[in-house]
Amino acid sequence: LKTNEHVYELEGMVLKFDGFYKVSSDQPKDKLIPEFKIGEQYHAEFVEALRKETQPPARYSEATLIKELESKGIGRPSTYATIIQTLKSRDYVVMDKKRFIPTEQGMLTVEELSKFFTSIMNVEYTSKMEHDLDIIAEGKMTRIEVLNEFYKDFIVQYQKAQNEMTKIKAKETDKICPICGSKLVIRKSKYGEFLGCSSYPKCKYKEPIQGKM
Repeated sequence: LKTNEHVYELEGMVLKFDGFYKVSSDQPKDKLIPEFKIGEQYHAEFVEALRKETQPPARYSEATLIKELESKGIGRPSTYATIIQTLKSRDYVVMDKKRFIPTEQGMLTVEELSKFFTSIMNVEYTSKMEHDLDIIAEGKMTRIEVLNEFYKDFIVQYQKAQNEMTKIKAKETDKICPICGSKLVIRKSKYGEFLGCSSYPKCKYKEPIQGKM
């Protein structure tokens, strides 16, 4: 649509035939617009300027996350369930109305890994690794070749991360370490939360929470 020096874009749907809409209470979700013809002129009854903000992409559900992994060439059908379980068990996400919501720990993990492991924290690298695994399975490359290439850069990045990476401060409790008398704090491992001595690594006392370690 053109008016004076301004050009406007109109989006919608032209209904050619109402079909099942004749008997259904459902209405088209898209905005219906007239079937314009090139060269036709129309009189604008009013012009209204509206301020709107774009909406962020919808958060992933399990189904949409798996679909995204498939489209990026990440993982295999046999590993999708493990990927999702890892996100949950390590408290990287919580579920809200069947949608993944990142936790503070999850966001910090992504931020820090992206900062220190730039060569592997990207979709292209992960997809390439999947391809390399296929090549190994076909006998066209050995795992030693792939691992040597991986560790060459990884070990340097790992050592730097060990010294400089930000860590979430452990949450203190009222319990006292029976070995050294320091306070026990809540720590996390890949197996879940546990109580550990705040003087670690000098004191390595630990005990389970609710019978789990």
